[in-house]
Amino acid sequence: MKELIEFLHTTWHQDVMTYQGYFALFLVSLLYVYGLKKKNRLVRGYLGFSMGWILLFCFLPFTWVCTRYLTGEGTYFHLLWALPVVQMMAYVFVHWMSRLKKVSQKIVWLVFALCLVWWAGSCVYWRADWSQNGYSTRNPDLEEQMEICLILDALDGDKTVIADDDFLPLLRQVSGSIHLLYGSDIGEEGAYPDEIQDLHNKMTAGMFDSQYLINTASDLGANYMIVAPDVNAPMPRLDELESNGEIQILYITEHYTLVKF
Repeated sequence: MKELIEFLHTTWHQDVMTYQGYFALFLVSLLYVYGLKKKNRLVRGYLGFSMGWILLFCFLPFTWVCTRYLTGEGTYFHLLWALPVVQMMAYVFVHWMSRLKKVSQKIVWLVFALCLVWWAGSCVYWRADWSQNGYSTRNPDLEEQMEICLILDALDGDKTVIADDDFLPLLRQVSGSIHLLYGSDIGEEGAYPDEIQDLHNKMTAGMFDSQYLINTASDLGANYMIVAPDVNAPMPRLDELESNGEIQILYITEHYTLVKF
């Protein structure tokens, strides 16, 4: 029971409160709309859906059930994306503003609302250190990574890939036709068979045996590999394997190599 209580407490704060102040503003908006005497059909629908969704999936007694059997711990917060946060907050903002008679009152309310939204959240581009050219300074290789992903997406036929962890979210975002041998949850215990876990561990360990990676990945159903040979120093060299006809090097950037086998 103690472990369950600790789990619920941790999950509630890390996942549900991922919305930070926005979730609190959303709850206040729900209470405001609930207290209105006149509500049209659309607003009643939003209100009923939101309250039902929170009770079913985000209320503490059901948190453990949702994370255990529905979403998993790492993606529990995705349930919050279904809530009409923007719509409800916008409705409350406009409804309250329509009740104000003086222009000065409306200006004060507008400034207050903007400050409230600013205080509740943060600037996503500033927080992620996005530079002027549209790429995050936390990941200077993003342009190269996207180049590899787009080339892979344009290829015909079945595509099942093994890649460094940095590529996993990008490949999913670029195309649903690119299959991954393992996902971003590869680090979770028991998430994948031991063979796949071992393959991932060897690929990200530093110096790896490229012959082993290719043979093992092929046996597991993969046919493409994205590696950074200048960092991982594979042995034997990829160009040697290509000269032997075992692989085909499709594309090379400054830091990455796309291989078909």
